[in-house]
Amino acid sequence: RASFLMHDALTSRAERKRLFEGVSRIKADSVIHLFESPFSPTFRRTMRKGTKFWRIRQEDFPPDGELFLSRNEILEMLDTTHRIHELPCPLGPEDMRDLIVDLRRLRKQIAEKGEASAIYSDLYGIYRLLFTLPVPVDDYDTVAEGLSYSPAEELVSDAMGNAEILGPGLAHSLADDSGRRLLALLERLQEDPARPRALLTEAKRSIRDGKTIGIVVTNHVMDSAIERFLARELGCDTLSLQDKGIHIVRIGNLRAVQRFDTLLFTGYRGGTTLRWIMSGHGREVVVLATESERKEMCKDLDEATGGKDTWKPRMPKGPMTPIVDKEPGKELREKLGETRPDLAGSDNPVGLDRTSPHGADDIVTGLMHVPVGRQVVVQLTSKDVIHSFGLPNFRVKQDVIPGMIATVWFTPTLTGQFDIACSQLCGLAHYRMRSVVVVESAEDFARFLADEAGFLK
Repeated sequence: RASFLMHDALTSRAERKRLFEGVSRIKADSVIHLFESPFSPTFRRTMRKGTKFWRIRQEDFPPDGELFLSRNEILEMLDTTHRIHELPCPLGPEDMRDLIVDLRRLRKQIAEKGEASAIYSDLYGIYRLLFTLPVPVDDYDTVAEGLSYSPAEELVSDAMGNAEILGPGLAHSLADDSGRRLLALLERLQEDPARPRALLTEAKRSIRDGKTIGIVVTNHVMDSAIERFLARELGCDTLSLQDKGIHIVRIGNLRAVQRFDTLLFTGYRGGTTLRWIMSGHGREVVVLATESERKEMCKDLDEATGGKDTWKPRMPKGPMTPIVDKEPGKELREKLGETRPDLAGSDNPVGLDRTSPHGADDIVTGLMHVPVGRQVVVQLTSKDVIHSFGLPNFRVKQDVIPGMIATVWFTPTLTGQFDIACSQLCGLAHYRMRSVVVVESAEDFARFLADEAGFLK
């Protein structure tokens, strides 16, 4: 059924020749290539006609300690069938093209002049939210407001208001045009919720056939919104959905759950989605996708293997969040002092080793002071259980896992005090896990550093 191909770095022509000769003797329906770089020519040269090829890279495995797939997982992955539930585009072709062009040009403004970064991120995030929204807008707004998040129209209005700080110019014009088209997209979704209708169709089909269906979501807002929407349309309460075989699953928990008859993805978002689509956790995988999403998936498949069954995670060519060439946390990590568990105590809660290189000037504080207008890099770890670092006003959220260092970064644009909350139910003291981030001017931040330096002497 399948053969595994695994090798170290090929540093000589003789090693490459031996690899190609060895691959030519493989007799299997599928060849699974482990840990090969997606940019290496080796993978393409090892492909043979009539053989299905898969690529599994190290980062494609979830970080749960299970590096290799089990025999059953491999066979399930190879046996998965895939289907696309095609949807109409929520905007007209010209409006959608203009919106994407405006977002691309706004992103180019960031790359060339370094301005409008936060505004672009807001607008693009709203675009992705609305374009792939799997529930009616009213259901999303109700759940979001119940969880202290902004409803969809308010998100767009706030983003357009924030664009005013750019002043007259091309960036402001692009941001304003993008915001107006997002409002038009929101209005169209209220008139014709095609994606929610498709989601309901697939759920009813699963119930009719007596099958289990796992609907994959990425956050708790969408989790609750889908439950609310399906329970109302199916005439039951949210707790009865599982009795009907309907399960809402966070994408990060897929490996820990049972295999479903149908695994449904409410939209296609590139590499992360594609990795789980091919994971074998559904006997059938259904993706709700417009024509542009369907083409993107086909490109991911065709560019990797010429149409075979390997799916290569890659970023879409459409508008995307700005990519930082070098993760700022990696450089910063070398400038912080070391921490050791044996040093942790009431007077040293993080276990900071003051004698380590760069440890003498580190500040330990209960409030987070940051300067306005400068990039802030936050490195996160936990001493006990999984927590979550949440800045609702910044739309920043990052899980914090014991034994790991997670990095998140942002650029505050307004001064003031904003809540820091733990957004994971972490234990009996969860309600007390909160603090404040103080965004202040450069002068006030310098004064804070000077005051703290006095305690270090």
